[in-house]
Amino acid sequence: MKCCFFCERASLSFVGIEYLLAILRAHGYEVDVVFDRNPFKAWKLLEVEMDFDDEIVREILKTDCRVVFAYINTANFRRMSNIFSKLKKAAPEITSCVGGPHATYAHEHTAGKDSFDYVCRGEGEITILELLDLIEGQRDTLPSGIYRMRDGEIEGAGFGTLVSDLNALPFPDKSDYYAQVPQIRDTYMIMSGRGCPNRCTFCNSTTIREHYRDEGFNFLRRRSVNDVIEELSLAKKSYAPTFIWFCDDTFIYNKKYMNEFAGRYAEEIGIPFGCSTIPNFFDEEIIDKLVLAGLSNVEVGIQTLNAETRINILGRRETNDEFERFVRMLRHRGVYVNTDHIINPWDSRENLKEQIKLYSEIRPSYINVFYLQYFPETKIIDRAVKQGFLSGDFLDTIGEGFLDSYLSGGSVADKISSFEDLVLLLSFTPFLPSAFVKWLLDSRMIFLLRYIPMAAVLPLRTISAVMRKSDFVGRSHLKALFYSFIKHLPKADPRRVADIKAVARRKTGQSLRPAVPLRVKKPKLGQAAIGSDAR
Repeated sequence: MKCCFFCERASLSFVGIEYLLAILRAHGYEVDVVFDRNPFKAWKLLEVEMDFDDEIVREILKTDCRVVFAYINTANFRRMSNIFSKLKKAAPEITSCVGGPHATYAHEHTAGKDSFDYVCRGEGEITILELLDLIEGQRDTLPSGIYRMRDGEIEGAGFGTLVSDLNALPFPDKSDYYAQVPQIRDTYMIMSGRGCPNRCTFCNSTTIREHYRDEGFNFLRRRSVNDVIEELSLAKKSYAPTFIWFCDDTFIYNKKYMNEFAGRYAEEIGIPFGCSTIPNFFDEEIIDKLVLAGLSNVEVGIQTLNAETRINILGRRETNDEFERFVRMLRHRGVYVNTDHIINPWDSRENLKEQIKLYSEIRPSYINVFYLQYFPETKIIDRAVKQGFLSGDFLDTIGEGFLDSYLSGGSVADKISSFEDLVLLLSFTPFLPSAFVKWLLDSRMIFLLRYIPMAAVLPLRTISAVMRKSDFVGRSHLKALFYSFIKHLPKADPRRVADIKAVARRKTGQSLRPAVPLRVKKPKLGQAAIGSDAR
């Protein structure tokens, strides 16, 4: 059966989609990939644009597919609904299925759209094969985690079946992204594990882990070091990247794993790499080994330097002292450290000033400043409603994908207007002398920053990307910006694309086993208990 994936053209590849492509092709399905005709725009990351939707539908129809898949997040939900609605009118015989964060955490809103035939909640490698069996008439019941609308009612239950052993997965098929998204060709995206051990209230990684825990499963899993190194060894020859990014939610944890990884990576790979982590790993011997192996970029989530907000509202346990120690430890070793900061409604002008002063002393390499977004099923929504920062009427609009751009203030626009000057200064702080930052914060001159548009941050990122090789995200954005201006996408070497595709065939993925429940799921009122043979 012919399948098609529709993918947005982002600045980085989606490893989850690449795994699904490898799974489908390993099981004999012919799969085409249609990429968005709308070029990625780093300065309009969450802006909904539908100028190319009719052209996309025509491209999908040209594939002659029977089933079309897409990844949906809250930011692109309305646009995806529009594209698939047009597709449904043009070719009602094509079956559509969507997965991803919004499909998982707002499944009722998603399944309620006439444009989508099936919705997948949670992990998809096993479930996508079960769904295709259903579509082909080889099974009669909905797979776990698959939802649909029937006779005005939503059918479906549970979450997608977890893969027991991530080492059994085929290597992701990166050939389509490499061929059609030129700005990602220098960087190889890889994932060593799934899930995150943290409990952040603003993030859906916590939500998915707890959903599977309630079903009796452990979502937090990791590939062996040997499997990771094998993939990278093949990628080193076929993909030839100049940088490798581990896109795990949190990569640096578990000393035994990190120690083994650092030794193997240094000996067999040796390409500069980066990752995301939290500031709670202080084994300097292992950090030294990672830096020696090639660690050059670390994205550190701290979200706010207001301790009360970080602990009681955002659910983060690290202290400011730990953050400072972690940043200094990495920067002392020459690592580029960019940190994420979330402007939120619990901020005040005075506490934001104090936070900027702390940042000016700690000196991360770059500060990614975001405005808080309320994503479906995150715990921070309840806290915002209880404290009057968010209207209960707004909850349905979240499910419908109504989110403003970070740069336009997002869901806290009313709150931030009083300290836009501080938000701008926060972005510039790593590039300014600490003494000057502190003087400006205590001076009336600070108000002059209100006349500088927030778009001034974009040239700042350009400077960072040009001057610092390790700022791979900034460089990727620059490339995407360049290609959008010249309106030309350089073609990839077809021999290299074939070599990359061959990597995905090194493992067949035929031995995927469903995860075994850790315990019997507790029945809800009126339900029978689900035993260990439920999946």
